Amino acid sequence: MATRDECLVTAIVVLRDSDDRVARYVEEVHAVLGRTYADFEVLIVTDISFHPQGRLLSLLSRLECVRMVRLSRRVSDDVALTAGLELSIGDYVVVLTPLRTPSQVIPDLVRRARAGTHIVLGVPVGEKVVDGWLYRFCQSTFRRMSLYMFGTDLPGLNADTMVFSRKAVHALTHIKQKRRHLAVLLPEMGFPWEVAPYEPMTEGAGVIRRPLLRSIRSGLSVMIEGSTLPLRLVGVTGLVGSLLSIAYAGYVLVINLIRHDVVEGWTTLSLQISGLLFLVFVMLTLLGEYMVRILAEASDRPLYHIADERTSSVMVRNADRL
Repeated sequence: MATRDECLVTAIVVLRDSDDRVARYVEEVHAVLGRTYADFEVLIVTDISFHPQGRLLSLLSRLECVRMVRLSRRVSDDVALTAGLELSIGDYVVVLTPLRTPSQVIPDLVRRARAGTHIVLGVPVGEKVVDGWLYRFCQSTFRRMSLYMFGTDLPGLNADTMVFSRKAVHALTHIKQKRRHLAVLLPEMGFPWEVAPYEPMTEGAGVIRRPLLRSIRSGLSVMIEGSTLPLRLVGVTGLVGSLLSIAYAGYVLVINLIRHDVVEGWTTLSLQISGLLFLVFVMLTLLGEYMVRILAEASDRPLYHIADERTSSVMVRNADRL
């Protein structure tokens, strides 16, 4: 039997539904980890909407070093991932996308992380990944805007598989931002990162299509929450509008001084007032969005609560190693 690596690796799988395919996938991940590493754990993270059953639930009695954590309310994937990172114990933590990330790529991604890159981002590529021209255009536009707004590229935009060293996990879990976007948080930590393309797995002859509308909503949220530049742009716009209003008022005064046939009417005044109100309401809208986020951050509510936790009957492969 080949010698297994002496590092402890945690594989996190965030599940939203349960069927035999998911159970088979977890078994494949478990087998790869068992062949490659002397110590490992498989951490399954779900929420209250998920009801483990059948073959998936039987994994806890058949496989060693498997944990299943179910959160007490519905949460986003990023929050579920944060829970998994905080509960993981591995020297290196691998985040997998069920039924998409091939279990065979785990050793290579961990090897890259152990070589000195604290964060490895697995990006699916190949013929099975189909993105429309509109998605590619929006993504290219967003990447250019992010370079200007954040001063760096956002490496996690298309990554659905990630490997973190223990130092990177500590740094990431210490960020207590309530609305979490890993694409923004990863560059802020300052750790070196590497992109690792891989061929994804799909069911049958299916292909992977990234959702355009959800990506646009996520991108807008990232820009609002990750940078103060939009707020400053609104402030500059308000200042320019105010200066233009003053200049127009001066123009009206000059016209009234040099011309005697000016008919006083409501058109000019209405246009001026409506323009100013438009700018004011735009600023109030964006300020309200920021106030909502500030309130969420200041409330200091926990990101998640654990409803229950189930473990394998054997949690350590070798009791002497403990």
